[in-house]
Amino acid sequence: MKKIILIAALVINATLARAQWTTASTAGNYSLPTGNAGIGTTAPATKLHVLVYNDGLNITTGLQNQSSNQNGGTAVGIGFLNECCGSWWKAAIVHERTNAYGVGSLKFLVSGTTDASTVSLADTKMTILPSGNVGIGTTGPDQKLTVNGTIHSTQVKVDLNMPAPDYVFNTDYNLINLNELKNYVAKYHHLPEIPSAAQMAKNGIDLGDMNTILLKKVEELTLYLIEKEQQIKEIKETQQNENQKLQEQLKIMQDQLRNIISKKTKYLKKKRFTRR
Repeated sequence: MKKIILIAALVINATLARAQWTTASTAGNYSLPTGNAGIGTTAPATKLHVLVYNDGLNITTGLQNQSSNQNGGTAVGIGFLNECCGSWWKAAIVHERTNAYGVGSLKFLVSGTTDASTVSLADTKMTILPSGNVGIGTTGPDQKLTVNGTIHSTQVKVDLNMPAPDYVFNTDYNLINLNELKNYVAKYHHLPEIPSAAQMAKNGIDLGDMNTILLKKVEELTLYLIEKEQQIKEIKETQQNENQKLQEQLKIMQDQLRNIISKKTKYLKKKRFTRR
């Protein structure tokens, strides 16, 4: 009976036992039979559970590469493997050193090759530089967000760097006349304030500024249309007035002609009667 009780106690102890490492001032690290490990906690809820109680930034886990190479190509990070076996990591988040004091860029690597290869820096899909510039499809972003490819979005909002061109409709706005515009287009082959094709090819376009300028051109075009509509209206009114005058003159001439014909007819009748 004692042996049975002893064996049962050993089994229970082995089942519930956990390894513990403590210092005089820490809660210690615990490894449970489930495989969970805790740092700063006695009840780790995940495979690795790190608990701190400090305000501000807390870097609880670190990865270090002691290589002194700061010319790029040296990186340290974590990999991801969704496979039952093997050691080919198809995705990783790494930090590549490119300057002194460990300065470098954060890179997101993803490989789609269906073989036993592991991702490399050549598989970089997104890069965050120390400057804060983010690149997708490029490792050298020159703006806060540089995308080498097509962007598909349901909405894009751009803050304007210039005032909206409603001032075009102010009465004191100096609208270039169409003859001057014709000469400008004939000389430069583009509208005023619009970059040339060569400039667009070299520098690209600023969506906010370009949309504002295009809106300005649409509003100027509206003014031209309003002006031409007014001119057409005035021409029609002038033509109508002239037609009215012509009709009145024609009526007078017709009346005069009828009067002449009537008098002539009476004269001829009278003359024939006199001869008889």
